[in-house]
Amino acid sequence: MGANHFLRIELDAGVMDKTGTSVVVHSSTKAQLLISGAVHGFQSSMENTLHFGLGRDSLVAKIVVNWPDGSVQTLYNPVVDRTLIVKYEQSAPLHFAPTETSHLFENVSEAIDVDYVHRENKFNDFKIDPMLPWQYSKSGPGMSVGDVNGDGLDDFFIGGASGFAGEVFLQTDFETFSSVTLTDQAFEDTGALLFDADNDADMDLYVVSGGSEFSNPLAYQDRLYINDGEGNFSRSKTALPRIVGSGTCVRSADFDRDGDLDLFVGGGIHPGSYPQHSPSYLLSNHQGVFSDITQRNNPKLGDAGLVRDALWADINGDDWPDLLVVGEWMPIMVFLNHEGKLEEVSATWKTDNLTGFWNSIAQGDFDMDGDIDFIIGNLGLNTKYKASNEHPVSVYYHDFDRNGKVDAIITTSEKDQFGTTREYPLAGYDEVVRQIKGLEKKFPMYGDFAMADIQAILSKEQLEKAKIKRVNLLQSIYLENASGSFIARPLPIHAQLGPVRDILIDDVDGDLIPDALLLGTLKTTPSTEAWYDALTGVLLLGDGSANFKTVSSDISGLWARHASMVSPILIGDSPHLIAVQNGGKPLFFKMKSPISNSKKHEKQ
Repeated sequence: MGANHFLRIELDAGVMDKTGTSVVVHSSTKAQLLISGAVHGFQSSMENTLHFGLGRDSLVAKIVVNWPDGSVQTLYNPVVDRTLIVKYEQSAPLHFAPTETSHLFENVSEAIDVDYVHRENKFNDFKIDPMLPWQYSKSGPGMSVGDVNGDGLDDFFIGGASGFAGEVFLQTDFETFSSVTLTDQAFEDTGALLFDADNDADMDLYVVSGGSEFSNPLAYQDRLYINDGEGNFSRSKTALPRIVGSGTCVRSADFDRDGDLDLFVGGGIHPGSYPQHSPSYLLSNHQGVFSDITQRNNPKLGDAGLVRDALWADINGDDWPDLLVVGEWMPIMVFLNHEGKLEEVSATWKTDNLTGFWNSIAQGDFDMDGDIDFIIGNLGLNTKYKASNEHPVSVYYHDFDRNGKVDAIITTSEKDQFGTTREYPLAGYDEVVRQIKGLEKKFPMYGDFAMADIQAILSKEQLEKAKIKRVNLLQSIYLENASGSFIARPLPIHAQLGPVRDILIDDVDGDLIPDALLLGTLKTTPSTEAWYDALTGVLLLGDGSANFKTVSSDISGLWARHASMVSPILIGDSPHLIAVQNGGKPLFFKMKSPISNSKKHEKQ
């Protein structure tokens, strides 16, 4: 018998993340495919070298390498029985038919070279709540863009994780940035807003404190930093009321039309009690001092849910800003503004049955009919979760084992061989018995648990006491304003490749019709699951009739695989985008086509 042969391939991606690179080796008798990845499941990982066993084949006709950004590299007749180093810099881009949308963005991150890397503190949510769908302690960083020192140049703020203070970056005349570090580093900065809090014509800074790692409620107190007009910030100790819940976002509008900016602050998870939520707040501005008027205005605002995003928009054309609120296990909540009094009208506007894992919301007149429509980001279809009206994703929660802590079991439903719908837990045996003490006695063997539905896992008494939330929609959607109600329809399939964490609306291609940029990644899934990071950046070009043409990141140039938030920013006189990454450097993209004034589309 002849000797067995092999080929080892080492990928050199340079500064690019090589995760997802596929390599196909064509030998004389077969083709083999391997994909580079950082993880392969629970407590397992991949080494950097890909191993191909060739058996008795001593000849390889070609190797085809597909890099994550679409570039392709083909190597012919390599020598076997050795390690071959394949360098990304020697690859060629995919050849597409020429289009007018090619290369709308240029990644200029290296040229701008901001000296900053977001760092995350070490905390593992799953040690406390093993059945969480993802971690909530790593929800940041918050970001906001604005001219903080009055020099006519855009600056920006990026929040820090607990243990790392947020930083303000001041733009110079040389199109570079210098940083100023804030003093507070004990908080998790999940949201941020540069706005004029005290009507003195400069940009003050509101920072939302969120996360889930703290037991002390004071660690969730939001902060307002007052600007002295020259970009120097000092924290006000009297401007904000006591806020003791984990927050996610902050949005401003003069909702009572008294001449100053008021705030809605979205409440996130109630730490240690998933899927229960912290309160949201409506804060009224009185000469730079904010008071909590949530209960007086509408208690439903405070109990909105596990909020991820919100925005103010005049949806009925009466010149009073209305409020839309979205989040996990939530419908799309609509609050009409009746001269400063907010009324919840989700049922009237037909959004009360659109429950999802909503992440983001943005506005624009996509059908050019004179009113405001919306694009709303959801979890997408590229996950283990499957949901519909007939078979929703559900969560049963209660202190099932009576240890003083809320237990939550997420289920998916399907019909058995007899046509009966049954709900099964998505978490595995190990996670369930770690969370709910005593179940290991009821199910001593893995096989006993394997076929158990929620009715078998929980007793009749536990089921009666359990609270239930359901999700029936996972697609990201276009929400059309139909004069008194909304009509929802899914976005194109490329927008469903992953969670849409942020959305930017702008006229990207210069045709005076709003387009949408979708970004998102979720890297905090359990160790037994892959990251949700297939949405590398999708551009939806509008046609004025609420139809969208999809432009993938390899064509548009907007490759931002791990970005979770994006904002327009002018660097010098040139329009750019800044995208922030949890645990990474900010990315900068130069817009290469004529566009509208992006700044008007930044969320407030």
